[in-house]
Amino acid sequence: MAERQKVQVWIYRRGDGQRPWEYLVLLMKPERGGFWQPVTGSVEDGEAVPTAALREAKEETGFEFEHPVESLKSSFTFESRGHRFREHGFGLEAPQEGKVRLDPHEHIAYRWVSAEEALKLMRFSENAAMLSLLLKHQNRSGS
Repeated sequence: MAERQKVQVWIYRRGDGQRPWEYLVLLMKPERGGFWQPVTGSVEDGEAVPTAALREAKEETGFEFEHPVESLKSSFTFESRGHRFREHGFGLEAPQEGKVRLDPHEHIAYRWVSAEEALKLMRFSENAAMLSLLLKHQNRSGS
């Protein structure tokens, strides 16, 4: 079974002083599961994985990003509907200005939350694991 490539992108911004960073979580439409998650999506044929991460982030948030995606240098595999997938993790800083514009075909709400709240909201352990990797990266870099 060939692996299809996917991306998971944790978008973050500077917090309000109470917390150093806030993380964007998106609520899937009920017919698509009705759960909170970061930006996720598929890599198109011939597309580089980091390029797919940036494209999906733009499509699902409406943001024009000023910074490049940051590879978390981690991926995981899973099977769904008879296919095998490899999902690659990324972090991406949100622009200073701009409002989230959701793709209404996928999501119905969004929230900016603390890392602790984001971890609690995740249905899938792989989403929480990727956020934990981003947090370690942010702590190491002193951001």
